[in-house]
Amino acid sequence: GNEGYRLDVSPHLITITVSEPIGVVRAAQTLRQLALGTEGSPQVEALTMTDFPAFKVRGVMHDVGRSFIDIEELKRQIDLLAQFKVNVFHWHLTENQAWRFEIKAFPQLTSAASMTRFAGKFYTQAECRELEEYAYERGVTIIPEIDMPGHMLGALAAYPEYGCTGGPYKVAERW
Repeated sequence: GNEGYRLDVSPHLITITVSEPIGVVRAAQTLRQLALGTEGSPQVEALTMTDFPAFKVRGVMHDVGRSFIDIEELKRQIDLLAQFKVNVFHWHLTENQAWRFEIKAFPQLTSAASMTRFAGKFYTQAECRELEEYAYERGVTIIPEIDMPGHMLGALAAYPEYGCTGGPYKVAERW
């Protein structure tokens, strides 16, 4: 969508003009940035500005398949992304080393035996929904990545019957 906005700050009034709701989120982030470093209550100089992103997608990726990051830390990082108007979080959830999100029909995917790093660490479905909502409220879209059919040793170690050879499969220890 159109993330642009116009910000008019006068001594007694702040006016934000947008064409889409996400523009309000971006304008509020700009106001926070403008108020940084003021003593006491936040203050913003009078100004008029029009701002919009130069690039539609501004993102970052975390490969939590290899290196698990807990939900609270991901939230702190999403706060930073939002502060700097980064609008996409690419969440790399599966890898040869581990499958990091819960699928109730296939519980062995998240068993410690199918992981080499941060064994037994994964995100529940509730945590995934919670993080998606948290990011959405801050204007950040989560793009989950599930590597299939490649990068599947973590899944095949848990369910060898789904592989071409029937296994046994060993989770990658080197990469």
